[in-house]
Amino acid sequence: MITTVTLNPAIDRTMTGASLLPGRVNRMETVREYAGGKGVNVTKMLRRLGEEVTGVGFLGGFTGRFILHYLRELGVLCDYTEVPGATRTTLNLLTADGYVTEILEPGASVPANCEERFQRSFKRALAGSRAAVLSGSLPAGLPEDYYAGLIRFGKEQGVRMFLDASGAALAKGVRAAPFLIKPNTKELEYLMGKPLRRQEELAEAIVTLMERGLPCVVVSRGSRGLMTAVKQPEGYEIITASAPEVPVVNTVGSGDVSVALLVQELADAPDRPDAVRMERALRRAAAYASANVTTMESGVVSEETAERLMGDVKTERFPFCGKS
Repeated sequence: MITTVTLNPAIDRTMTGASLLPGRVNRMETVREYAGGKGVNVTKMLRRLGEEVTGVGFLGGFTGRFILHYLRELGVLCDYTEVPGATRTTLNLLTADGYVTEILEPGASVPANCEERFQRSFKRALAGSRAAVLSGSLPAGLPEDYYAGLIRFGKEQGVRMFLDASGAALAKGVRAAPFLIKPNTKELEYLMGKPLRRQEELAEAIVTLMERGLPCVVVSRGSRGLMTAVKQPEGYEIITASAPEVPVVNTVGSGDVSVALLVQELADAPDRPDAVRMERALRRAAAYASANVTTMESGVVSEETAERLMGDVKTERFPFCGKS
């Protein structure tokens, strides 16, 4: 069993149109709604990969019931905590000029009694899980170090903890040393407190975080693919994986798909996965993330498309040469 934690889920309302003009009336051509939020996208992808998943987090109102029904239909074991407010809706605007615009609501606040019930559901879920994934933003009412507390508890129970967050929630979560984090370039810059413009600078940042006690750091670089490092007897080896270009329908959720693949590949890996294991994990994650952009709904990836793309994923391995 794998536990997915989504503290601030959403209904993803995706609209398509010719263009988006600020300050003007914009008439969209199509509208679709999907269960979403980063952790929900991870959940959907893990189920498509055949994994048994328990989903926990906060849901409320009609929108929350929509997501709950969707996940149960997928066969997810749901132990979500109900909150008084409605689960948020995010708006994804896809226009023919190639732009993807996201409008994100803040989400419902979490009262103290709901947080206490969530803690009980989280502990129940971990009791039968080998790994847990903490994904996305924190709702109002929870402190910035909330993920850090969950990570520490999970590690005490012997559960492998994965974190995909941003801002202060990521920075404070890193201090609890989860097994793996997957920042994008901007999130890695936030952690390091400086711009990282060259590949050598990204590599140095990854190695720095690993030296601080993180076993795995995988950085998503958008269309340039994924990057990580592996400790070797003589130092560190950098591994990159980039997928071929594909027709882009919707880029939302590709990072979540890559997280799901990393979890599946590494949930049972040694504490320090070797280069062969990490290269395979990055290859699969890059292929599935690339396949995700060809679909309208996030986390619903054709295995046939992903497996075909995997043959065209380019990986590289080279030694880390020290500080740039």
